[in-house]
Amino acid sequence: MATGRDRFTHTVDFPVYCMQFTGEGRLLVGGGGGGGQNGVKNKLALYDIDLSERALAEAAALTLNPNEDAPMCMSLHVESNVVACGVNASEEAIKEGKNNNCRIFELEEGEETCTITPGATAETESSNDTDNYLKTIRISKDGKHVVCGSSGGQLSIFKYPSMELAYPAKSCSKDIDDLDLDPDCDKVAAAEMVCDNELSVWSLSSGKQLETLDSPIINGKLKCRFRACCFGRGESIGSLFVAINSEDRKHALLCKLHAISYRKQQQESIGRSPVTSLCISNEGRWLAFATADLSVGIVCAQKLDVVRLFEQVHTFAITTLAFSPDSRLLASGSAAATCHIVQLPAQMKRRANKDPLWIILAMLCLIVYLVVLQPALLEGLTGVLSRLSPTASPLAAGPASADGTSAKDEL
Repeated sequence: MATGRDRFTHTVDFPVYCMQFTGEGRLLVGGGGGGGQNGVKNKLALYDIDLSERALAEAAALTLNPNEDAPMCMSLHVESNVVACGVNASEEAIKEGKNNNCRIFELEEGEETCTITPGATAETESSNDTDNYLKTIRISKDGKHVVCGSSGGQLSIFKYPSMELAYPAKSCSKDIDDLDLDPDCDKVAAAEMVCDNELSVWSLSSGKQLETLDSPIINGKLKCRFRACCFGRGESIGSLFVAINSEDRKHALLCKLHAISYRKQQQESIGRSPVTSLCISNEGRWLAFATADLSVGIVCAQKLDVVRLFEQVHTFAITTLAFSPDSRLLASGSAAATCHIVQLPAQMKRRANKDPLWIILAMLCLIVYLVVLQPALLEGLTGVLSRLSPTASPLAAGPASADGTSAKDEL
């Protein structure tokens, strides 16, 4: 696992599944060992980031019920410091049809003291299947709605703070792997990966489905799946970004769609390992993605070119990504109980197309060609020309001087 002067890895005491930055620049992290007596706590923890010491310092923590599941997804409303998380109830409660899995927490940040307090809860589905859980959750920009997507294919839209369903839950194909809300608080995009594999767009104000995009096919033959999505904001407002993985798991692409017509504006390859997570910076200039080969990349939202790529960031699956409010930090979390912090420069230029190792190899090949191969080829060509021509080859004799003699004769 590589580190550098501008980044570091910090080990926490629980597997990390979700994270968000607060308005004060602290990092809120959720995760844990899940239900059962495994000794690993289910926890929400707030950390100060010390760049000089290259470490995280715990500012506040809330230990959750050890019989329930760990927080698996998170959304933080920065203005109100309200946090929404997906936390399954105990297996016994779920089998009885009781699962208030949408949990609200209130965060208070002070200079000396910070607290995390449990709040309201809501049930997204009445299934007694213990394998169902919330995979993604979002609070709208105006703080009036909480939207949840589950592994059972339920899309639930709650009013906040009453936590009453705004509309009956929507049934999608199966897993809802990701969802996002547009900055105008009017649309919900949900990426459904399994089974029908669709990208659906719903109206937040009416609850009606506006658009459905079928599974993409690249170059007319390569079947792909939607994996993650996020609406543009700030500099990229008016766009919908979608991460797409090929079914053979050998291609990862990022597609930019028009947020109203949903026509494809641009599509670029961003790697050869499947994307597992996607997020966008507050000003909408950068997108970050994580891949199955444990890499983290940063993409320019305007051109979709990869400007940074960090390899082997964690030792196990990367589960979450988050930009700081000023976009100067990028955090990633892993089920290996690690958080990785990258300090980003004020200006990021396009990444070189080739790694330094390949540049060195290319230079060595050029040197071998110039020093070894080119003289041999020249000598062979000279021999052929000398056999074909009754006179001496000009390549062997050298250039002629003004009086008709060659430079070789003059010597």
